[in-house]
Amino acid sequence: MKKYIDYSDMTKEEIEHFLLVECEEQPEMSFDEYREAIAKYLILCSYHYSPESAIEFIERFETLIRREYDKNETVGEVAISYGYCCG
Repeated sequence: MKKYIDYSDMTKEEIEHFLLVECEEQPEMSFDEYREAIAKYLILCSYHYSPESAIEFIERFETLIRREYDKNETVGEVAISYGYCCG
């Protein structure tokens, strides 16, 4: 996973599409892509994680995230469920 994440170049429409459409589907993606999408969600959503906090969250809860990935949970579901209570 990248140690530096910056999404400041995204437009409001791109952010809304990512949060409301892309993260509610279960696209075919690798586990690394899944982890990065969760971090991106945590940064862009109303939780406003810092990039460093999002990466730390992903690293700290990697086993839990892997379990959800294996169950085909959506990025949005995982980020919302665990990002709020564990972040």
